Amino acid sequence: MEERDNQKDNAKYEDKELKYCENCKQWVTPTEGPGGAVGVLILIGFVFIFFGIFFGLALILGILMIIVGIIYGIIKAGSGDRCPICNSQNWDEPPKE
Repeated sequence: MEERDNQKDNAKYEDKELKYCENCKQWVTPTEGPGGAVGVLILIGFVFIFFGIFFGLALILGILMIIVGIIYGIIKAGSGDRCPICNSQNWDEPPKE
């Protein structure tokens, strides 16, 4: 009977896209990848390049922003989902009570 209740509790958490962090011993919502941050950096870089045609320093800043955006995207995309509390990727099934 208790095992069935535990399965219902686990299913309730899994439906909400929560993961069980083995380090923290609790259900957490994992942090996602870079999301829109990379797009914003690259977009700002292109805007700087556009204005860089008229102002020399903006051209250099635009190129740097695009490079930083690409590097940040590569680093964050490779990191995957992480626990927001302990920053680990130690996902596991919750213990049977």
